[in-house]
Amino acid sequence: MTYPPGPGNPWQPEQPGPDQHAPYAPGPAGPPPGTPPHGGGHPQPPQGYQYPQQGQPYPGQLPPGGPGGFPGGPGQPPPAKNRRTGLLVGSLVGVVAVGAAAVGSYFAFGNGSAAASGEADPASAASRLLTAVEQEDAVGLLESLAPAEARLSADYFEIMTGELTRIGIFDESADPAALSFNGSLEGLAFDEAAEERVNEHLVINSVSSGTLTLESASPEDMPFSDKVLDVMPELPDTTAESETIDLASLPETGQPLRIATIQVDGEWYPSMFYTVADFALRESGMGWPRDSVPAVGADSPEAAVEQLVTAALDVDVRRLVELLPPDEMAVVHDLGPLLLEAVGQTEPTGARLVELNTSTTDVTGGTRVSLDHVSLEVNGEQVSIQRDGDCLQATGPQGSERLCPVEQARMSLSQDPAFPQEALPFIERLAENVLGAGIVTVEVDGEWYVSPFRTGIDLMAVVLSSVEPEDIDALLATAPR
Repeated sequence: MTYPPGPGNPWQPEQPGPDQHAPYAPGPAGPPPGTPPHGGGHPQPPQGYQYPQQGQPYPGQLPPGGPGGFPGGPGQPPPAKNRRTGLLVGSLVGVVAVGAAAVGSYFAFGNGSAAASGEADPASAASRLLTAVEQEDAVGLLESLAPAEARLSADYFEIMTGELTRIGIFDESADPAALSFNGSLEGLAFDEAAEERVNEHLVINSVSSGTLTLESASPEDMPFSDKVLDVMPELPDTTAESETIDLASLPETGQPLRIATIQVDGEWYPSMFYTVADFALRESGMGWPRDSVPAVGADSPEAAVEQLVTAALDVDVRRLVELLPPDEMAVVHDLGPLLLEAVGQTEPTGARLVELNTSTTDVTGGTRVSLDHVSLEVNGEQVSIQRDGDCLQATGPQGSERLCPVEQARMSLSQDPAFPQEALPFIERLAENVLGAGIVTVEVDGEWYVSPFRTGIDLMAVVLSSVEPEDIDALLATAPR
């Protein structure tokens, strides 16, 4: 691994200006994956349908989610004064999303495998991202991204496409790899003198000339099944809308487009995570920190989750950042000093982890850690939650209570005249499957880290896996014709 580095070898950064599937079978129960920011490593291509991967921003500045066009996308809208510039960044993220959809579908339908390759220098890597748009090359676009970002996106869309095909929304005979985007690029060049070398693995490239024209996509390009297309309203004949943007002088700001590139194993790749983070920093008039918070993992998946819980109870933000994977979440490690400064001094919650028993399940790209039993001490009193089949047993100072989601959902909804009873089997399956959710961990260079992206993907998959084809048939039967 060549990123992120430890704090011992920082570069002197330039300061920016003020502008700126088969059915899914859930494993043992797990706690809800509403955890602090984490990411995923370099997963292997899934075999069949296994399952399962940034960061928590400082207020008003950096985005919390996953890959913008990627799952949980890394980017919030910029301030209103730069709305069109923000739209450009959002458009680029959206283009990557289309590429990820196409490539993920390509893998899901058994036509390819991920094989990212980098460039010899940062400017070539930045150029490759935009030229893939011009060539409408979805596969090349995704493969140009940093390996962790490319794999994360491909895995996500493989899982989603597999599930949507299983339940009959997508047509099995369709070729999702044909998904593309419409765009053209002219006169692209980068300003070598304005290259900003933030540290040994991160370089920001500024466009000196070039225009990018983006055209709106049509829903007809999606590989929907015939039964879905039959209930869709007829789309009017309209000419695709397009917008041409001067990449050397972005709307509103007049500043050039900046594309962040990172070095991984001696090769350079464009990074959407770093690009969006750089945009957010410039919008706030801030520069990249000179140091980073290095990744420090655990020796097992179970230990990683236990340390996560302890750090959350202690409000130990530094430890939470350390538990992020060093590849996919490299951007959060590099932004770590700013995050710590923004959070400042924090007080522990006062709760203490007494015991945590978990089970593990191999999933796409990592290992899910699921809850069996947890005990906490809160204000001198002990509370615990125990998984018991399809129910949870909660015990505290006031006694015990048994919670059975499936039974409660059935009793509540079956008596509600407004609830469509055809949907009850789905709700029952969902209530049961949610108990099988957990926290996904990934291994990078022999250490284990917590991945919020793959945890989120896992939870989304639990929801989709609770749907059966007959549920979709019943839903479509109610659609107006």
